[in-house]
Amino acid sequence: MKKILLTTGDTDGIGQEVTFKALQKIGPKKKYNFVVFINKNSRQLSKYKLNKFNIHSYNCLGDYFNSNQPLTYKDLVLIKSSEAPTEWVVQATKAGINNKISALVTGPLSKTESFKTHKLKGHTDLFRKYIKTPLFMSFIGKYFNVLLLTDHIPLSQVSTTISKELLTNALEQCLPIAKLKPKLKVAVIGLNPHAGENKLIGTEEDKIYSPLIKKINRNSKIKFTSPLVPDVAFFKSNWKKYSLFISPYHDQGLTAFKMIHEHRDGIQLTLGLPFIRTSVDHGTAKNIYGKNMADERSMIMAIRYALKLT
Repeated sequence: MKKILLTTGDTDGIGQEVTFKALQKIGPKKKYNFVVFINKNSRQLSKYKLNKFNIHSYNCLGDYFNSNQPLTYKDLVLIKSSEAPTEWVVQATKAGINNKISALVTGPLSKTESFKTHKLKGHTDLFRKYIKTPLFMSFIGKYFNVLLLTDHIPLSQVSTTISKELLTNALEQCLPIAKLKPKLKVAVIGLNPHAGENKLIGTEEDKIYSPLIKKINRNSKIKFTSPLVPDVAFFKSNWKKYSLFISPYHDQGLTAFKMIHEHRDGIQLTLGLPFIRTSVDHGTAKNIYGKNMADERSMIMAIRYALKLT
């Protein structure tokens, strides 16, 4: 039985609400067990129907792994934990590294929460603590997909961070997404306005991007574009032309992605991990915690992609 582990994020956020709503709509899946981390003292469970499943509870993940209790795909496992939400992701990461789970689906975890308890700035920062291979944040959407060449760093550091090695790793790690539409090119977006305008507004495109892309295209079945002008790259007419957009920095790629997909039609997929990890593409929304107002569509998509990719 494949295990899909779900962490519900900040205990005063909407993670638990969207998780339970999504699981109820998706229902049991043959050959899979859903395992969900929730806060031990949570009173949210009774608010949401889970009548498609048989509920089994454990005090910690270790008790579940060590249990000899026979479970079927109709059984939903709850880990009612007294530990911090960031610790749930730490345990899930270690379980993934040790091949104890098939996929991890994460609910929204604030950087405030992860830094408070573990001095880490979110999920990707946490993964990098335990996994040394290059990791990239990518986003799968209904209309187009995005990979971020850099993630949570100040804008002032982006140019000095981009290197031939980093770009090479990104072009290699993006292949699982690109192969979903192998006849389409991967769009590589320039860093500078006008993609450098022939070195008049920056030289990264000329010194780093273009030589490397030409070299890789000679031997790759998946083809990559020359650096695209950033302010027109995400035109609607381009959505079906490219399997993926590679963006140099966080807000350049995510502003376009979230403007189109909002918090309904997109998810995050971390590339480079030794296990599948998908996540909702929204925050904790603490202002609507406990009000049964959260939109679960991103979590549904995250779970379905986890099932699809395992």
